[in-house]
Amino acid sequence: VDRAREAELSKKVPELPNEGWKPSDVDAGRIALDADKALGSVQGALAETNVALSGPDGKGESKCQMMIRDSKTYALEYVLLEHGLPNRYLAKGDGKRRAVLLPAAFNRKGSWAKSAPNGPGSMSASALVERWPLEFPRLALAPLVDPKPAFGPYVLALQKGVGGYSVKTEKREMSFQGHLVTSYRITATRAAGKGGPAKIEMVFDANYHLPVTIRTSSPGKKGKNQELLWTAGWQFGRTFNNDSFDVPSKLN
Repeated sequence: VDRAREAELSKKVPELPNEGWKPSDVDAGRIALDADKALGSVQGALAETNVALSGPDGKGESKCQMMIRDSKTYALEYVLLEHGLPNRYLAKGDGKRRAVLLPAAFNRKGSWAKSAPNGPGSMSASALVERWPLEFPRLALAPLVDPKPAFGPYVLALQKGVGGYSVKTEKREMSFQGHLVTSYRITATRAAGKGGPAKIEMVFDANYHLPVTIRTSSPGKKGKNQELLWTAGWQFGRTFNNDSFDVPSKLN
């Protein structure tokens, strides 16, 4: 049973707090490119992620996990909001092959398929900007799954005006468990007009350059917004059993 479908459907996707954020002159494209590099090179990392989703057909919340031994050896759970419903995927790399477990939905059999490049590197800038608000849980993993950059092409497209967004960068420093934690936030907003109002927020740890929070709000059907909130708690220096990364011998 898909844990995403077991989620309580009464929870509201929370807004991100604005306290402590100050304007920064650090280039948003630089932050995004650093995130791609960090994702593609991180080793021995475990990320516990939470995805809250809200759309015209309901709301839900799902917990996922990402285990990364290296750039070719990983097990990545992610959830996509498709046709108003959350569906869980599992992308794996065993060091030689890459594959993805498709959810048992929309006439799929819940079977394993070869991981074909279908991320930012295979689409136009306009398509990437249009699809990011709902598909970022998958697209953001491109540095491992494709492997191609994800955040860099997306933010650079936004900075060039694709999709009609305005982009700003902010910085926050806060004390956490006796340590000073520095974060950067990229916010892209679009007023009502072509494509409708939308807002994208992405928070990155300034030390590890990895994404820790992504929230999107974009127009949906029935005049209701579609909102996704993804958060990740990263742990490093982890070791994993080899069977965590097993890829079936037969793939569709």
